Amino acid sequence: MSAEGRKLTEDHRKKQLAIGARLKRDIIRVWRTEYDINEILASEARVVAALKDMLADYKRESAQEGAAYYKAFREVAGPGSINVKPYFDLDGSRVEQSVGYRARILPLKAIKAGRSADEASKMALQATTGASERLVREGGRETITRMEDEDPFNKGWQRVVGPEPCAFCAMLSARGGVYSRATVAFEAHDHCQCEAEPIFSRERYLSPSQQELKELYDKYAKGKRHPERAYRRALAEQRERALEEGS
Repeated sequence: MSAEGRKLTEDHRKKQLAIGARLKRDIIRVWRTEYDINEILASEARVVAALKDMLADYKRESAQEGAAYYKAFREVAGPGSINVKPYFDLDGSRVEQSVGYRARILPLKAIKAGRSADEASKMALQATTGASERLVREGGRETITRMEDEDPFNKGWQRVVGPEPCAFCAMLSARGGVYSRATVAFEAHDHCQCEAEPIFSRERYLSPSQQELKELYDKYAKGKRHPERAYRRALAEQRERALEEGS
């Protein structure tokens, strides 16, 4: 992948993060006016009602950014220009299931476990923003991954991670461009910073950061009974060493 293409991907990832940051600020405003930890069930209903249209609007924005990125990336990669349809459908029931659960069940469990009302509310807010951002950024991610069905030059996609990814995301990114809609969907957890980068060649390419992640996996996790656990430990130890060397 050219330096220009990789820059487009990183710029796209940062734009999606910026969308998530604005979304978080709007959710906090809703939370302050609509959520009362002393009446959790009623608060859940108010928050979900306030967020349905908001999340739909933000998902549309994420999808439109994903479409613009795919078009620009394709031109840099070589095949030329193509029309890209943004994917931003968001069923309200998904908002109820994802956001509603975090605004209701999580704080109830926290209080039952001995957390204060304030702590329970903050935990619910953090979880709600994470789930909301995941639903919203699905617009950009699915716009990109669905192009495999629309673009004859598309060969799939690879996962591009942000700084200090979790072991799960790092492990998937280290595999490079092996993913396709026929085999797997883009998996994203709450607060995930990863993005999908389209592939237009069967030639395996790993960026320097992906190569580093792969080497770490091959050395410490490959063949282990619990590879993700071993990889998580190796990543944590590597970051601790980097901090010590930098201090």
